[in-house]
Amino acid sequence: MKKKYVVFTFLLLLLATLCIVNEWSTYLEEVIILPEKSVNSFNRFTLKSILLWNDLFNKDNWGFPRSTNYDFKELGCRVQNCFITTNRELTLDADAVIFHISGKLNSRPKLKPANQRWVFLMHEAPCLHNFESLRKWNSLFNWTMTYRLDSDIPIPYVHTCKKRNSKVNLLKKDIMGKKKKLAAWMVSNCNSQSQRNQYMNELLKYMPVDIFGKCSALFGQNNTCEKNEEESCMDMVSNQYKFYFSFENSFSVDYATEKFIKILNTNAVPVVRGDANYTVLGPPNSFIDTRKFKSAKHLAEYLFRLDQNELEYLEFLKWKEDYESHDCGPGDIVQKRFCDLCEKLNSPQPVKSVYTNIYDWYYRCREPDDINV
Repeated sequence: MKKKYVVFTFLLLLLATLCIVNEWSTYLEEVIILPEKSVNSFNRFTLKSILLWNDLFNKDNWGFPRSTNYDFKELGCRVQNCFITTNRELTLDADAVIFHISGKLNSRPKLKPANQRWVFLMHEAPCLHNFESLRKWNSLFNWTMTYRLDSDIPIPYVHTCKKRNSKVNLLKKDIMGKKKKLAAWMVSNCNSQSQRNQYMNELLKYMPVDIFGKCSALFGQNNTCEKNEEESCMDMVSNQYKFYFSFENSFSVDYATEKFIKILNTNAVPVVRGDANYTVLGPPNSFIDTRKFKSAKHLAEYLFRLDQNELEYLEFLKWKEDYESHDCGPGDIVQKRFCDLCEKLNSPQPVKSVYTNIYDWYYRCREPDDINV
């Protein structure tokens, strides 16, 4: 009997230990804010250190080749007296500490100098993730670096196309090429907060769409386009199709990915569905927005109309006369934005007051309202 009691007690202790270890794996220590005098005074002639606290997309040192200000010189930054480091021994002396908000972020410094900027970096929409743990970071972040245009340092996925020095003539035969097909869509993420699959199912009731990628089977199709064949797939879309569906996986404020901008490099017209201000991201009259239509049926009717009216269709491609279409593409989503961060670190302005509720600021998603309308 005594032996059973000892074994039972041992098992309880083991279970309790496992629970504690599991709790510690997601535990974030309270942060102590140090007085301002503990931070080196800012001087625009001295080097500013930017500490990368955690991993960014498995890139060693976030893609920066060295820990000197030569990184910023090579980027062509207007202000170049900053350097990147991953050495946590420099934490207290760092001018800024950047945290990539991801599933791997389960630690933070215990001490935070008052003049040190803590920067929230995130490039994904929050809608498909559980970010409740962000509430443990309230009143700690000074600046934000996200795709949101109201971030302190915006890092949008896309940049607008470069305007030509002089206008060129749009050659209809070059644009139309061998276009014999109506619309295409490439999709590999089959589960989305925006319910784009449901919208596409509704659209297919009224018009044909060739669907490529991992999710094509969900629509009874077997078209393939491997990731390593993306360039040839885009050429195929450009030459053969009039429209391409650039549907985002999330309805989140300002969230627009390369799904939109890469199509501007082609001779197809993007049909966008998302919550971004596309007029800011793309040239004028370069896209069709599903929000302009009451339903998928109304959108299909409009696309059929353009299909039958070549001149009206070409109006959506006339912007190529004024913009370099080959220059429309994803910008460097992170590295060049460090130029902006370096400038802010050299600004004489005081540290911005903290985000008292970073979760409420970041979690800006809406449910779709255009399904089965």
